[in-house]
Amino acid sequence: MGRELRSESRYFIVTPVAAEINGVHADVVDLSTRGARLQVTRRLAIGNIVPLTLRSGAVTIATSASVAWCDVAALALDDEESDRYFCGVTFVESIAMIRHLIEDLVETKAALAIEDSRAADRYRVIVPLTASFADLPSLRVLDISIRGARVITPRLLQAGSSGRLRFTINGNDTHVWLPAGVVWSRPAERKGRYEAGLRITDAEEWLRTVIDELALRDGVILETDSLRRKFDPFTVHPVAGLVALR
Repeated sequence: MGRELRSESRYFIVTPVAAEINGVHADVVDLSTRGARLQVTRRLAIGNIVPLTLRSGAVTIATSASVAWCDVAALALDDEESDRYFCGVTFVESIAMIRHLIEDLVETKAALAIEDSRAADRYRVIVPLTASFADLPSLRVLDISIRGARVITPRLLQAGSSGRLRFTINGNDTHVWLPAGVVWSRPAERKGRYEAGLRITDAEEWLRTVIDELALRDGVILETDSLRRKFDPFTVHPVAGLVALR
């Protein structure tokens, strides 16, 4: 089992932060004072030390980073799209400006601290499961737990907003509307689509029933990797395919 190397808190980027690494445009997925996880459209060579620039508002930070890993996130479906990759990088030197950038992002709610542990198992949905949220119908559900769900949305949702959530399993609507809040929302790996993390409160037993129903249909797979390992590029043996190809 890989030894955990990270000692710094890590933050999921809610509002897009642009970057450029070795001349390639990148989006910052998560960030700490030691390194970052980036989404890029070209594979980067593992072990190379390359120039990295981060840009957020009027702030520009230029540094160097070592590419720790690089895995395919999604393959292009047509010529108008590009393949997407997730890459983990470590900063060659500590820069105080990065800590200040993180503090500013957290203060403006543009970044969310990644919990190092979860009290509830999360399940990846592998059969058609849709949901309605607020005024958005027929959203694809990517994963689910007794605390919330991750869905594909047609537009960027406002973090902190709320609405009613209703699931549709095999074309059958549930009879329960659940109060849910948007924890984060960001562009998905496929152009023109977005992902949102929804927190659902006071509905654990009902959500457990939904998960049990999906399990009976072989419709879910338990996510065996913790949230820490899923978002952490500094493990000795990172798991390939951090986002399932779809």
